[in-house]
Parts: sequence; structure tokens; C-alpha cells
Amino acid sequence: MSSNFPAFEFLMVNAARIPLFIVYIVGFVLALTTWRRHPRASLLSLIAFVLFFLAYLLAAGLNWYVLSMHSGMAAGLWLTAGNFVFTVIIVVAWGLILFALFARRPGQPDWSADERERYPRQYPERDVPSGPPSQDIRK
Repeated sequence: MSSNFPAFEFLMVNAARIPLFIVYIVGFVLALTTWRRHPRASLLSLIAFVLFFLAYLLAAGLNWYVLSMHSGMAAGLWLTAGNFVFTVIIVVAWGLILFALFARRPGQPDWSADERERYPRQYPERDVPSGPPSQDIRK
């Protein structure tokens, strides 16, 4: 796979990864824009998206390097070792995403049955009538 256009080769080999790169960049930007509302979750998400981006960028580079420089058993060993490392990085990133999503936010009460009376909700739900409305709303 050697030619006079290594950048073009790199893009052709890794064209399927471009949507993932876009998703990771969007996630990175969203984590930055929501930083003030929930800084810990945004920080964990930001680190995770950076890890995702780096893992896929390194995987793309390794695949291109191995396919252009090695063949046979050496290529298989390089790809196996690289995929193991990238899988570990991706698992850590997913762990950060899950923790950011489901961890309790600071200052947020635990809504167990015993504590509901002690910590009333800041925005209680509206009372919704159980039956149909008594008036026609089209008037």
C-alpha cells in the first residue's frame, strides 16, 4: 500500500471512522458547554470523549502503519497488541461515561422512601386531574 499520497491512503483506510470522530468532537463540545450546570459529569464526559478520540485516532494510525509497513505474522502481532490496548482505553472511557450519567450529583438529595419528607422536591409535580377536562380547550 505504498504510494506517493500517504495522507490519501490514510483517509481511504480510515474513512469508516470519520462519523465516530464527529460524534466524539460533538460530545467534547457538549461537555464543555454544560460545564457550569454539572461540572463533575462534564469533566468525566470530557475525559471520556478525549480518550475515545485518542483511541480511535491511534487505532487508525496503527492500522495504516501496519498495513503499509508489515506483513504476515508481524502485522498480526502488532494489530493484536494494539487492539488490546485500544479496547482497554475504550472500556475506561465507557466507564467514565456511565459514571457521569448515573452518579449522584452533588447537592442532590437521595430520594429514598425515608427521606422524601425531609427533602421536598424543588419543583413539585403539578396536580393532574384524573379524568377528562371539563371544558373544551378549543374555545
